[in-house]
Amino acid sequence: FADDFAVGRFEVTVEQYEAFIRATERPASEHGYCQHALDSNLPWQFEQSGDHQVVCVSWEDAQAYVQWLNSQTPGGYRILSLTEWEYAARAGTVSLYPWGDTASHEHANYGADECCSGLASGRDQWVHTAPVGSFGANAFGLSDMIGNVWEWTQECAGGDFYLSLASDGSARD
Repeated sequence: FADDFAVGRFEVTVEQYEAFIRATERPASEHGYCQHALDSNLPWQFEQSGDHQVVCVSWEDAQAYVQWLNSQTPGGYRILSLTEWEYAARAGTVSLYPWGDTASHEHANYGADECCSGLASGRDQWVHTAPVGSFGANAFGLSDMIGNVWEWTQECAGGDFYLSLASDGSARD
């Protein structure tokens, strides 16, 4: 990687994101498939509590959150490049997942094997999202990098995208 980078141990929670919404008075994104649990003005509506990962956040929402977070702290926060995310998620392994090559409800909340419904099975007792840190951290000390929710990166993946990831970790245009 061209530069060192740090990653939060957990994903952004509902409680953390709600603080941003309230502090900035930014309207929550409107996503028809998302519903709320804590506040009728917020977009998620399956059962969640403040310690669950925030969902239904647009690219613009994520960028605004990072900008706000940098204004509230010493700064330096940004969304990871896909290369950085892949490296952090696998924690230095070369397997598909930090625990091996097979998805497992013992290690992550990921729903049904066939798209697109929830499934509680084994240690994965949540049909929808699980609270942060519900599964063990990877070798880098990061939790919830695999499963639970889709995550934004600086660029979109698809097609032959993985064949052209930057070896220095930077985001591809």
